[in-house]
Amino acid sequence: MQTFYIDEAIVYLKQGDVIKTVNQPFFYIILLENKIIVMNDNSRSHITVDDFKTLYNHEKFSIHESGNEQEISLEKDKEYYSWKQ
Repeated sequence: MQTFYIDEAIVYLKQGDVIKTVNQPFFYIILLENKIIVMNDNSRSHITVDDFKTLYNHEKFSIHESGNEQEISLEKDKEYYSWKQ
């Protein structure tokens, strides 16, 4: 598993990848319409890219590999949040 820090994390997010924190509790992170969405089983937060850089500056990340874990759907997320506006 390749790990990386915040600057590389931003690059992967801009490419449309889903990343996750390496340390538990795991947080899954996506970029959707210029907002960072940080989520796990218990929470979901929408933050700016600048806030993400500040809050997760010392965190290690890896690319999320789909498997037995619940699949993250950017399309479903976009649909869900569009009706709330």
